[in-house]
Amino acid sequence: MKKILIALIILLPLIIFAQTTTDTEKIDVKIIDLEPFTIGGLHLMSRDITGDEVSQFWKVYKEKKNDDKTDSKVIWGAKFNIQQKDGTIFFNYIIGNDVTGATDVPKQYRQLNVPTHKYAIFVHKGSIVSTKRTYDYIYKTWFQQNDYVIDLKAAILEKQQESADGSGTEIHIYIPITPYKK
Repeated sequence: MKKILIALIILLPLIIFAQTTTDTEKIDVKIIDLEPFTIGGLHLMSRDITGDEVSQFWKVYKEKKNDDKTDSKVIWGAKFNIQQKDGTIFFNYIIGNDVTGATDVPKQYRQLNVPTHKYAIFVHKGSIVSTKRTYDYIYKTWFQQNDYVIDLKAAILEKQQESADGSGTEIHIYIPITPYKK
């Protein structure tokens, strides 16, 4: 329960301050064992639970990406090393691309090795700032109906890409999970 509470506090910016989407279509969910990979990108240390800092960070990265003429159509965000101290949540956030095996990663980029882990993947259709409906579903419905809990030892991931049908942006939200022990 404490882990779910911490997760809700961490995701509060997306749950409270994000815009909602109007469609009511079912959210696709898939359980996978994610293969290891490496994200290379810009790094942020934050305790901003309003979400403003991370939202601004996405904008900065997208502008920088356009300046660099990077051709990757997939952007990863990762919240990791989540800690609580004296009632304040601290976390690291990295935004970038999959640089697994790359030899020419820009020197200003930090790297995060994402190990194999079990994830529940929720597909959100829309922008990063409109994920409230999806996060509400994850924490208020999905966890209540399934025998998993969030594993805060692993990174919470967001993969933003163009939808397969070309209709806009999709965000695949990867929530690290572990079976609930009754």
